[in-house]
Amino acid sequence: GDDSNDPFIVSVRSAEHYGLGHVPGAYNIPWRGIADAANLANLPTDQQIVVYCYTGHTGQVAATVLALLGYDVTNLKFGMMGWTDDDEVLATARYAGAAGYATEAEEPAEEPTEEPTEEPTEEPTEEPTEEPMPEPTEEPEPVDEPAGISTTTIIIIAAAAVVIIIVLVAATRKK
Repeated sequence: GDDSNDPFIVSVRSAEHYGLGHVPGAYNIPWRGIADAANLANLPTDQQIVVYCYTGHTGQVAATVLALLGYDVTNLKFGMMGWTDDDEVLATARYAGAAGYATEAEEPAEEPTEEPTEEPTEEPTEEPTEEPMPEPTEEPEPVDEPAGISTTTIIIIAAAAVVIIIVLVAATRKK
């Protein structure tokens, strides 16, 4: 593309896994050190930052921390899982699907069918009739909205708590 609008790319994977393979031009800051002053000093404040990890979860934590610190940042959806097909570079098992459920690569297992031992007898079946719903006899009472904190405020408080935890962990590691 156009170098004038390229983002600054940060891998928050471990240095060892960064060494196995990474997005070209990516700068490596393992996620636990994302809020360290030395690492923040290497990040641009005038350019968009794209962070990525293994699957996207840790990248989102790092992106949230950087966003709260004022950076223009986004997370690469699905991380390395979405960027490469090379299992060596992934450094983690590829998601195959929920246990017991077929994936696109597999056909669903056919359930065994039992052969009937005797001829079924035909019984007349009645068509179900649809009865109309009874009309409410009175208006339901309005539900009061809970007073207090909005969802947005709760999200901001939770994100701030994440930042505080990361800063505290970084501070205790330096001691």
